[in-house]
Amino acid sequence: MITHCNADQLTDLIKKHVIVIIDFTATWCGPCRSQGTILEKFEKDHPDVVIAKIDIDENRDLSAKMGIQCVPTLMFFLNGNHVTLKDKNRLIEKIEGVCSDKYLNKIVKGLKTTTD
Repeated sequence: MITHCNADQLTDLIKKHVIVIIDFTATWCGPCRSQGTILEKFEKDHPDVVIAKIDIDENRDLSAKMGIQCVPTLMFFLNGNHVTLKDKNRLIEKIEGVCSDKYLNKIVKGLKTTTD
């Protein structure tokens, strides 16, 4: 499920759903449109994952609070908690730039494994 939301709605989504991906985006951002296409395809394969789209221009306070410095940026939540990803020898709080469908599937597969 892809939903456009604000800070209040986001808090509810994170509390209510097992896996939530936050997509920080902007209407003027070309790479954001590419990320959106990837997420639309991803959504069809993973209907149990919630994708919350946050427009940074409409939600400046939330974007600042979450430390968003570029778009697109993805953040992941599992059972209400922000997930820090491990990629090789580094920890990743968020993915900045377009995330490929292959990498996105790998991340979510790992998150689903921890919920089984």
